[in-house]
Amino acid sequence: MGGSTKVNIRGPKSIQGDNNALFIVDGIPFSNLNTNTVNQQIGGGGFDYGSPIQDINPDDIDQISVLKGAAATALYGSRGQNGVVLVTTKKSAGAKTFGVNYSLNVQSDKVYILPEYQNLYGGGSSGKFDTLWYNNNADYFLSAGSATYNDPVKGRYDLMPEFSVDESWGPRLDGRLVRHYWSFDKNKGNPDFGITAPWAPQPNNVRDFFQSGLTITNSISMGGSNERGSIRIAFADTRQRFVLPNSKLSRTNAGINGTYKITDDLIASAGVRYAYTEAKGRPGTGFTGQNMMMLFSEYGQRQWDMDRMRDYKYADGTQRSWNRRSFASDTLAFSNNPYWTRFEEYQNDSRSRIFGSLGLDYTATDWLTLSTKVFMDTYNSLQEERSAKGYQPGSYMRNTIDFRK
Repeated sequence: MGGSTKVNIRGPKSIQGDNNALFIVDGIPFSNLNTNTVNQQIGGGGFDYGSPIQDINPDDIDQISVLKGAAATALYGSRGQNGVVLVTTKKSAGAKTFGVNYSLNVQSDKVYILPEYQNLYGGGSSGKFDTLWYNNNADYFLSAGSATYNDPVKGRYDLMPEFSVDESWGPRLDGRLVRHYWSFDKNKGNPDFGITAPWAPQPNNVRDFFQSGLTITNSISMGGSNERGSIRIAFADTRQRFVLPNSKLSRTNAGINGTYKITDDLIASAGVRYAYTEAKGRPGTGFTGQNMMMLFSEYGQRQWDMDRMRDYKYADGTQRSWNRRSFASDTLAFSNNPYWTRFEEYQNDSRSRIFGSLGLDYTATDWLTLSTKVFMDTYNSLQEERSAKGYQPGSYMRNTIDFRK
């Protein structure tokens, strides 16, 4: 959702340096600096906050061309050594005309391909269940009669998976009744306390976690021109619901630009654009607990029932974790409930940007035109990341404020 891109022209030029192409928008160098952490960029984990080039409204683009090699360096010096992407935005064209354009774009997203998961064995490491004996742990049962199984010598008992294990090398998923993680914590008013359920595979549990994504973009522009000049005003609004729970992005673009012929030889041009982007719940990347696919594939278990997982916390705000240390301790062992991660440990960010220019073009002779241009490109961004109380490494809050001009 709103992820960044790398634009390499004729391959990378440096092992350690930035190999991204330089973007020039209407003659202005356009900042496309990646603000992702180094840890995120090397796969260690983090969030992808996207490329600032996304602040350009696609409906405002008229032409794109590419300069490579010596041509780029000759015009833009060392900044153009990785190549240049030239972007020209739309302007009103024609004489004595006025028009309004409106467009609606609707896009639906759905998770299509997932890894192939085995559905023969459930959570655990030894291939065996743990045993919860009523005679030794009566407080963890509704009554003696609520225990599922009976041993003629040792008495009544229930079967339990190895809660503190985060892989699926456990007992075969054969439908036996067991005490799942959600059947404990009587002191927290758990309505499911003491209940058993089948030890059964959930072949679609990973797919069931994702939702259908939807992106809607409304764009409108109006403009006119005559023999002395032209003007164009544009507005666009994008709203996206991503395929992960509790994830959304919005972007607003507004701009005005125009030209005016002061004399037959002197033409003035001016334009200013504003872009505001706001996102919540970007997907985690790399080796991190916020990366859902890593959680499902490295720490997940095949008996997870996603309908149960959605009930991810108790009334007191503590996590209802599948990866508890034991039946007697709800302290997290290694990994969060995925819904806890999405609703309690999400990130959010915003970026506000203004860019524009003022220029004059003077036609001195048939073969010489003198141009001068003043431009600005300024933005500020806020990135917030959090880990909620109840996560194994401890809670934290990180704010990053970035201001560039």
